[in-house]
Order: sequence, then structure tokens, then C-alpha cells
Amino acid sequence: MAGARIRVEYFPGIIQATGGRRSETVELADPTLAALWRELVTRYGRPFEDLLFDSSTGKFSRYIIISINGVLTHDREGPLQDGDEVAVSPILSGGG
Repeated sequence: MAGARIRVEYFPGIIQATGGRRSETVELADPTLAALWRELVTRYGRPFEDLLFDSSTGKFSRYIIISINGVLTHDREGPLQDGDEVAVSPILSGGG
């Protein structure tokens, strides 16, 4: 599989773990969501990892929403294509 440049957008709640970065382009030799998470955890360390993964199970947190090119996805490991935009957001709750 050929490499790809992926645009990643971070929403409030995630931005703190990226040192204030709201977006970036990540180059991946293996363009998959799984490879993207590995790269981002390498860049941002434990705070980012703790947001993405449930520490008790090691699985992707159910409190994180992922969209690819504006479409929500439940896939956390699947393929990406050059030029894709991946948005990472915590689930937001409202109060009344």
C-alpha cells in the first residue's frame, strides 16, 4: 500500500493533549487509522493515549468520535486514502 498525507483536525477536549495544536498533516507509510493512532501517540505521548484508549481494556475509548471526510465512522483501524481528513472529538454532552 502506498503512503498518504492525512489531515487531522482536533476538537476541544483533544487539543489540550496536542499542546494546543488544532490540526496537522500526518504522513503515513501505512495509511490506516491504526497507523495514525500509533503515530499520534508517539508524537503526543501518554496524555493523548489516555484520551483515545480505555486504560482498563486497551480498546479505543467509546467517548471519542471519529469522522473521515465529514462522515462519522465506528471503524478505528481501517484504511485511509491520500488527502483524507480525520476529525477527532470527544463526545460532548449538554446540560439543561
